[in-house]
Amino acid sequence: MAKRKPKVARVMHVKMKKSKLRIAMKQWGPRTAGYKKQKGFHSGYMLVDTKTCEVLSITLWTSMAAIRANERSPYMKKAVGGFHAYFAKKPYSTYHKVGAAVE
Repeated sequence: MAKRKPKVARVMHVKMKKSKLRIAMKQWGPRTAGYKKQKGFHSGYMLVDTKTCEVLSITLWTSMAAIRANERSPYMKKAVGGFHAYFAKKPYSTYHKVGAAVE
């Protein structure tokens, strides 16, 4: 069965401590791997500015309901909770409609 196209994205805006950035980059994939088991998950990306230590954690979903379910799930708590000591500032999320994609 083909994966449904993503319709919405959650962008988590994060400022990391410089001393923790490399380890966070190594851990992001394993810590978010549980998302693959969640209904509506499509894909995820960690975009990093190594000079400013600013990170965009972007996950794509088939619906806003799927994002909300993820935010209540143990997968989200495990993924984000493991990074708390790495944050220079409290992260925040924004939500966006996927307007177009090239696959």
